Amino acid sequence: MKIKAPIMEVESRLLPAQKVAYIRHYGEYGLEPTRRTLNRLLLWATSRKLEGKILGIPWHNPRVTAPEECCYDACITVPPDFETQHPVVETQTLEAGTYLVRRCHSVQGDLETPWQEFLAWYHESDWEMADEPCFEIYTDQSYQDPSGNWSLELYLPVYPKQAFSDEFAQPHP
Repeated sequence: MKIKAPIMEVESRLLPAQKVAYIRHYGEYGLEPTRRTLNRLLLWATSRKLEGKILGIPWHNPRVTAPEECCYDACITVPPDFETQHPVVETQTLEAGTYLVRRCHSVQGDLETPWQEFLAWYHESDWEMADEPCFEIYTDQSYQDPSGNWSLELYLPVYPKQAFSDEFAQPHP
């Protein structure tokens, strides 16, 4: 099913590198697995008095990846020198770079439709995807709403298509 690229407000932002602590979920995406993984992370983070941004990294597009092969990281931003010895919680760094950002809402736990609309818009844009993960920031603590009506900012790592084509147009010695 092809999703028509909707008219939407998208901005580009230059972001610094961000270190995150995360818990990974393997398996099908959806409201319940996302909430369950976020709640585990929040219990851990609260017990350590961590107060960072709450975000998620959906590593796979569920339209092209089998549900059992999908993975999702529930994350909280942490200081650059943060270390964890917890057996389930790990850290990773979201690299600095340019990101396209879309503010949106999920309705009744449908987190996939906003992403698919954003990707449809992206495919018609003048941007090329960078080799970093996409992620979503959950704003206004809306992730606590069990009905799944959440406020989100979706982030796509990008660079201008011209930069990509210029790289291959240069003669190599």
